[in-house]
Amino acid sequence: MKKLDQRHIKYIGAIKNLLTRSTFYVSILNFGMLAVTSYSVVLKSVIAFPFWAFMFMLIAIVAVAMCFEYIIMLPSEISFMNRQSYMHDNPIRRDLEEIKTSLEEINKREKQ
Repeated sequence: MKKLDQRHIKYIGAIKNLLTRSTFYVSILNFGMLAVTSYSVVLKSVIAFPFWAFMFMLIAIVAVAMCFEYIIMLPSEISFMNRQSYMHDNPIRRDLEEIKTSLEEINKREKQ
């Protein structure tokens, strides 16, 4: 299987990382405002829940989503990133291979 060449441009990744991290906080505000607006404009007349029950339901949905992220998605992403960094000629990989070779030589000497 042929490995695709990758471009190593540090600043684009840094900007994307910073925007991704800051978007989290904006999303919390956006979600809260959208929930209040949708309840008062549309859902209040359609469903007979009081506002506190509606908010509790939203918090429960978010809690379930957070559990899904923590239990399933986070380990998957970590394993994917570890594999990507190992496959694409990471300098740490070379260092680990040198350490492994050194340890094997030490083990051979000890057995003698």
